[in-house]
Amino acid sequence: MSRLWETWKHWTAIPWVRWAVLPALLAVLVFLVELLGFHAKQLSLPEEQRGKAPVTVEQVRREALTDQERGYTMTETDKQAAAALPAEQNIYRIRVSQGYTNKLALEMKHPNRESGLARYTIKYHRADGMEGEGFSELDGRCMLEIGEDYTKIGERVDTILVMTDADIEVTGAALDNSVSLNGHRMLWMYAAALTAYLLMAGRHIIGRRLEVGFLIIGLAAGLVWVTAMPANTDLTWDDGIHFGNANALSYGTNKVEHSEAEYLLSQFAFREQWLDTTEDQAAYAQIIDELAEDTSEQAAYYTWELCDIGYTTQSLGIALGRALGLPFHWQFILGRMGNMLLYIGVCYAAIKVAVQFKAVIATIALLPVAMSMACNYAYDPTVIAFSLLGCSLFITEMSRPDKRMDWKRGALMLAAFCIASFPKAVYIPMILLLLFLPKTKFADKKAHIGFKVGVGLIFIIMMSSFVVPVFFLKGGGDARGGTEVNTAEQLSFVLHNPMAYAKVLTRNVIASSYEYLIDGTRLDFYYLAGKTSAESPTALIPLLNLLSLGLLFYVLFTDKHREKGTEALKGSTKWWMLVAIGGIVALIWTALYLSFTAVGSSRILGVQGRYYIPLFLLAAAILSPRHIKNDTNPVRYNGLVLGLNAMIVFGCVWTYLTMSFWL
Repeated sequence: MSRLWETWKHWTAIPWVRWAVLPALLAVLVFLVELLGFHAKQLSLPEEQRGKAPVTVEQVRREALTDQERGYTMTETDKQAAAALPAEQNIYRIRVSQGYTNKLALEMKHPNRESGLARYTIKYHRADGMEGEGFSELDGRCMLEIGEDYTKIGERVDTILVMTDADIEVTGAALDNSVSLNGHRMLWMYAAALTAYLLMAGRHIIGRRLEVGFLIIGLAAGLVWVTAMPANTDLTWDDGIHFGNANALSYGTNKVEHSEAEYLLSQFAFREQWLDTTEDQAAYAQIIDELAEDTSEQAAYYTWELCDIGYTTQSLGIALGRALGLPFHWQFILGRMGNMLLYIGVCYAAIKVAVQFKAVIATIALLPVAMSMACNYAYDPTVIAFSLLGCSLFITEMSRPDKRMDWKRGALMLAAFCIASFPKAVYIPMILLLLFLPKTKFADKKAHIGFKVGVGLIFIIMMSSFVVPVFFLKGGGDARGGTEVNTAEQLSFVLHNPMAYAKVLTRNVIASSYEYLIDGTRLDFYYLAGKTSAESPTALIPLLNLLSLGLLFYVLFTDKHREKGTEALKGSTKWWMLVAIGGIVALIWTALYLSFTAVGSSRILGVQGRYYIPLFLLAAAILSPRHIKNDTNPVRYNGLVLGLNAMIVFGCVWTYLTMSFWL
């Protein structure tokens, strides 16, 4: 055994074996797992039962079903009474004689329309089930534009019932036992396996440079996440709106004559058409690619603003796909890819420049809710990433109070805070942290005063652009908050009742603190949660949530590594950081009170836990206990933290995406 181990160590020490041969062998292993693990039942079938075979569809009325098929007993009188009435729904019976059914393909149509959604229910009886076992049930939905829908069965069945609305007709059906490799599932398996291998093989490098491990996880999981998200909207917060803005910017002109597909996706037109199999997704991609060839009649006029800086890489991704002549659904994916690459790149830089709290930054950046936005259309990732970079630079400078600050680092810090504030102005107070840099950071008194005057002016200008327009509004507000929203009247209420509003603000912040900080923010997949398929292992979600919470607290208390020549943050620094957090929290809630909440309401609407993520690093730096020491080997510590982060992120992708949209 020792001989084999020595031989293994010898070969794996060779660079081309470690970094080329072994990753290639992982790809072969993934191929075998996909073929022999996920397609074992199809491979065990006789040759004639593999592939897609049409079956006979028999339309029946409910009273003609057996009691077992119906799920309850009907007397003869009940049957006669039911037969005299029009059928409330169409029911179709399919008899199955073969041994195994992987997927059922149904062709449907509506007599009066060729678009929209047809909902239906499938009930099937297992051929190898227990005696007296009833029918299992699955819900399905068919895009009438496609006209055919696949449903994953994955059982030995003898009878299938299909129930549709009375105006939906099933015109054909087929049982599909094709042995077709699932590219999305294979990509997930390979990315997860390669990530685990690289974290292990590069553990000594990662022990010294945690950012390298973060980059491995971020790029691998990000690539899978971006491609596993269907080319649709309504998958994260306001992604259709963000796509519309990024897409308009990608044209580089004020007047945008976009395609029908671009317009429909920006309007969430396909929000109900979420599909769960690879065949359905391929057909959907073909539909939107065809729609992209038609010019929409809805011309758009778009003017670039500073807040649009958060769309830069998304727009570039779309423009690149368009310039390369790629199909529209790939242009859509490339826009998401641009967002992900910017997010991972900036977060990598934030970890690299940090002299402490590297594990904290990596864990915040890999929070599943942050990754889900970074892999879709949104400007929140720009806010989060550049906030982490700015705060990381600030903490680094405050940890070395006697080391002079290079003007490039000062400019980068200021730029990071500004870029983070452009999309969402409520984070502007972060800039004020730079006013508390000690004079020892500057070459002389003139440089010290000049820097702080510049910071103050930038803060005043940016804050004025956010606050001043509010005083000149007449009415206004977000229509999604309801008809009683009126920004001008709400502002008047706040100014005339400051103490009453202070109580409203305090109560709302305290009441929501557990939900936003402890319970749900990390795995807040509000839009994906309702789209999981029957095959999705949703039982993993509470475990992933608990693991994420435990990991966040673990790094908060144990991330104690500091580079040589640095010191712990002073109490005064932490107090100013706390003031900045308090000011930003107040601005977040006040902004939503003015723009999203009915006048005079005691409950502030529209605030979400994800708005707190840019503040997590500052909070962690404040709460990090001084009396706890961590002497764990950095190789083991970084490996544990990154390994758990990888498990959580890849677990979320598997549960919410791979096993929900790509069966």
